[in-house]
Amino acid sequence: MAHKTQLSTQEVTNRVNAIQSSTMKVADLMDSGQDNADKSSSQMQNTSEKLLSVNHAMQVIVERVNAIDAQLMNRKTVLIK
Repeated sequence: MAHKTQLSTQEVTNRVNAIQSSTMKVADLMDSGQDNADKSSSQMQNTSEKLLSVNHAMQVIVERVNAIDAQLMNRKTVLIK
């Protein structure tokens, strides 16, 4: 009977150790996933800021092109008259 108790105790110990090991692996994977999510969020924020900067630069270019176009149209009108 003592032998069966010892075997049962060992089996329970092995199962508990396996559960603990699996739990540690899951926790590590969750930490890694959180780190990746944080990095992705930071990269998205950086990309968003750069796109806003590009958009602003494009607006400035459009305004300058429109100003040049208006000047050319005024000159064309003066030359035609």
